[in-house]
Amino acid sequence: MKISPHKKNFLAVRISAPSELSDPISNFLTELGSAGVILEEKREQAVLTGFIPENSHHKFKIKRLKNYLDQLEQIFPRFSSHQIKIDKVKSVDWSKNWRKNFKPIEISQKILVKPPWIKKKFPHGIIIDIYPQMAFGTGEHATTQMCLKLLEKFVKPKSKVLDLGTGSGILAIAASKLGASEVVALDVDSDAIENAKRNLKLNKVNNVKLKWGSLNSKVKSNYFDLAVANLNFTEINNIFAQLKRRVKLKGILILSGLLNSEQPRIKNILKSNKFKFIRVINRKEWIAVASRKTAHN
Repeated sequence: MKISPHKKNFLAVRISAPSELSDPISNFLTELGSAGVILEEKREQAVLTGFIPENSHHKFKIKRLKNYLDQLEQIFPRFSSHQIKIDKVKSVDWSKNWRKNFKPIEISQKILVKPPWIKKKFPHGIIIDIYPQMAFGTGEHATTQMCLKLLEKFVKPKSKVLDLGTGSGILAIAASKLGASEVVALDVDSDAIENAKRNLKLNKVNNVKLKWGSLNSKVKSNYFDLAVANLNFTEINNIFAQLKRRVKLKGILILSGLLNSEQPRIKNILKSNKFKFIRVINRKEWIAVASRKTAHN
């Protein structure tokens, strides 16, 4: 099926807050589905701009955001929950704003993510060029960085890798450059697929099979040495029964998009499905976990 990309409108949500609240507000905007968060800081004050897609759910998401800001005001009296401005913008405006703020990001001594217009030489063995657009995953968010670190640890030469919810394609590209022989990257968002195609070309990666859609009979069972899903707890829980069947016995499953408070629940899901919990990375309130499949199921 051919994908016809369509232009989306976004609600640009601009919030003024003390700098100490920039992380929790940024994370909440991401949980609401923001296509990125721009942070501007001056002294002890921050201005955060999130981009929420305008669709049938956006009014509910704005209501949730306002309720969350009201709760923050009760905890932090010097924060006013009324410091919020909402404007409608087109996708092209989002891209321009994001590009101005996207800088090189060092993930590890080996991996660096950068925009393609920066031509400076870097000492890292793996350079990933990402053209920022509407898809999530430029490497700025903690969950993406933690997934990249775990991929660096667990992708072995000639590994077969599944990237579920590929977004910009950053994790699929990383897996390929880390030595995977085959990568299957899935996403249900046509805009993400178009962005990922562009990034695959930028990075001259040719062993990634990019597919529009979710897990289905066309994705082989018991085939992948490693699968990665940077989603959220609800999404992971909903597709776990399908996801676990795609991983080989003794294969690795990397999960993120998870809050630290959700660690006990994700551990229970992994344990009950015969996955051994082998690694967890924490970054503020976010976690990424790696587990190994110990039995066929």
